[in-house]
Amino acid sequence: MTTVWTILGAVLITLVLAVCFLFFVMRPMLRKKLMVGAEGLSKELHGRPPLKASAASLDSYEGFVKDGIRGLGALGLTEEAVVFVSGAGTSLIIARSSILSATTTTSISGGGLATNRNAPKLVISWKKPDGTEPQVAFSVDSSAQEWADEIGSFPGFTLV
Repeated sequence: MTTVWTILGAVLITLVLAVCFLFFVMRPMLRKKLMVGAEGLSKELHGRPPLKASAASLDSYEGFVKDGIRGLGALGLTEEAVVFVSGAGTSLIIARSSILSATTTTSISGGGLATNRNAPKLVISWKKPDGTEPQVAFSVDSSAQEWADEIGSFPGFTLV
């Protein structure tokens, strides 16, 4: 019987330590990344408010590599561009005039990571000046479908 209590005690202690680690270590780190992303987004937009903004995570990419761009950050939409700033301060600016498609999906692979979560991802494909067509997938704080609709709904703007 003492063995059972010892095992239960060890499990309880492990659980308490895990919760403390998440609350006191991981939570402040994630909050800092979100703050860096939000501040970077404000700098990229020169203080102007975006049409739409959200906490986001760039989960997957295909066709380009930019150091420090993956992970948690802030996503903003303006009349001219879709802007993502990661928690590392690296930004990705996609001109709306170059966007080929803005859709949602639950499964995408690229950038060394395949994502298969139930939550829909915002997937943006665009054409770069060199002719390549990169693609990125974001997990957004709000509805991915709303983002896709908003990107394609600007007056006078049509997806190529």
